[in-house]
Amino acid sequence: MKNILKSLIYLIVLSSSITVFGQKNRLKTETDFMYCFYQSLPDKGNEFINILKKAEQKLIDLNYLKDKSGESYIALYKNLDNMFDEKLQDLGVAKYMTEVADKIVALEAEDCMEKVFSSVNFQNSKLSRMLQLINSLNQGDPDPSAFIEQFIGILDPEDFTHDYFRMTTFTMIESMNYVDFPSLELPKVENENSLTREEQRRALFIKIDAEQQLYIQDQKENVENLQKKVIAYLKKHKSNSVFVVRTSRMTHYGTFIKIQSEIEKGVETVRNQLAKETYKRFYGELSTTEQEKIKEIYPLNIKNLEIDE
Repeated sequence: MKNILKSLIYLIVLSSSITVFGQKNRLKTETDFMYCFYQSLPDKGNEFINILKKAEQKLIDLNYLKDKSGESYIALYKNLDNMFDEKLQDLGVAKYMTEVADKIVALEAEDCMEKVFSSVNFQNSKLSRMLQLINSLNQGDPDPSAFIEQFIGILDPEDFTHDYFRMTTFTMIESMNYVDFPSLELPKVENENSLTREEQRRALFIKIDAEQQLYIQDQKENVENLQKKVIAYLKKHKSNSVFVVRTSRMTHYGTFIKIQSEIEKGVETVRNQLAKETYKRFYGELSTTEQEKIKEIYPLNIKNLEIDE
């Protein structure tokens, strides 16, 4: 459960102006966040809004939501432990975000979202409180039930009329049920010759074979150990870190995403630790300039290669 909840932060921040501005002004940060996201999409979010509606209806049809009310969403969160179901692997949200990734106006979205996260409104927003709570999972070993209680304690039933909170709910459910889309292709791979001699010498090599088995530095490993090894590697190599992820043509997309997520969690952990040591705040609470300084020390540098199998 802990790893499931931690993955939510990556799906929140990936992680239409027509609809979003009609929603509550009291959720200004969340509204501004969704505006940035919708404006970065080719159709300004029209298709994504329909996907959210379909995901909600699917949960209703499967009896996980009683209806579209906020009270039903609160009840869903309280029953989260019982939401492992292969029928929930694909609600359409994560699949759409993957398919449209190459079409997103990334730079424009980043600039827009930077303004959201650096605004005065963000500091007191529910989005900020949620991210702080999720980041707290890096500290100690929290009780999942207590975490869920705190999580839904931040939200009011009426919050779930907002696209942002419905989106995060659907993506978390998909993450919990290990989304795997055979029809999706892995990210484009680089040629091994593109690695410099220095990168080949110091890289952390991670391989996923055709049987979905993980190898780290050619040693068979469990996925549960990957994050710890990533953290240890980052602390040793810091700005010189580079992760080389080798995949087979038979590697499942879902397996790749799971491995990528563990690497990102490791990077997030060391960035948070350094942020707390240097600025007494979590990384997500820092200014853009402060974050850039942390990223220079702990970059996320991943190179994807294909292996012959």
